[in-house]
Amino acid sequence: MTSGAFLIPYLCMLVIEGVPLLILELHIGQRFRRGPLLAFRDMSKYAVGIGMACMMSSFLTACYYNTVIAWCVYYMGMSFRSELAWEKCPGSSAENNTSDECDQSGAASYFWYRETLNIADSIDEPGGISWKILLSTIAAWTLICVCLIKGIKSSGKVGSTFSETIYTCSTSFIQGGVLHGNISLYRANDISHPRNNSGRRWRRLEASFQTRRELTHKHILIRTRIQNLPFQFSKIFDGTVWREAASQIFFTLSLAGGGLISMSSYNSYNNNFAKDALIVAAANSATSLYAGCVIFSIVG
Repeated sequence: MTSGAFLIPYLCMLVIEGVPLLILELHIGQRFRRGPLLAFRDMSKYAVGIGMACMMSSFLTACYYNTVIAWCVYYMGMSFRSELAWEKCPGSSAENNTSDECDQSGAASYFWYRETLNIADSIDEPGGISWKILLSTIAAWTLICVCLIKGIKSSGKVGSTFSETIYTCSTSFIQGGVLHGNISLYRANDISHPRNNSGRRWRRLEASFQTRRELTHKHILIRTRIQNLPFQFSKIFDGTVWREAASQIFFTLSLAGGGLISMSSYNSYNNNFAKDALIVAAANSATSLYAGCVIFSIVG
């Protein structure tokens, strides 16, 4: 799905399911002052299964995301090498039998599937334990334990610190991706346009773009994205788009996982949970859009 029309289902699902469920979960936690299992038990003895399902969902999601974090930890460790392992294929055809496969798939793909995952040839072959990924997974779970060791006090500080770091890194990625990568796309669109004879103008201005500050973020983002983003509104009638929008809302707001109930149980009894829900939903969607700009400014 390559259309900006995805924003319409996304915003609709945010209003229809995201905000109401967010308000509901915050209210349950704030009202009963317990985690999901005990909160649903106090609500009704027949609703204990809902609390157990929330806990199981959170456990499976944590295992999944910590596996991804383990891969990030491994890549971060490998990035401290003087020569990045995914920049070029290991050895040559005469020295390494696997270099032929690397030449066909690319150095980055080879490092991911063969060096990092050491993926088996088929699902019927479980393979052995990848000790480097196992150690990375242990490191990821250790980081989680350190962040949560003092409960809500430590998790709040870690959350605020990481959020500021993420926004700072995202802004730097936009600077690098947009101002370095998309300037060539912006320039190519202007030169290749049939009604625009600005090739000489760009050649004259090429020297003035030595510093990135001379071309603002807003100018590039608006000009490049408007010219190259196809708004295919026919995608709105595709059920898959609506399903993906609903899944995006569930994942980004962490709905039906029990975490919101646990966190809101620390609020005061008279806290305005509806206001908190609206603020969280708005900040979450704004962050998602901003992160999308970061990703597409790099990968195109």
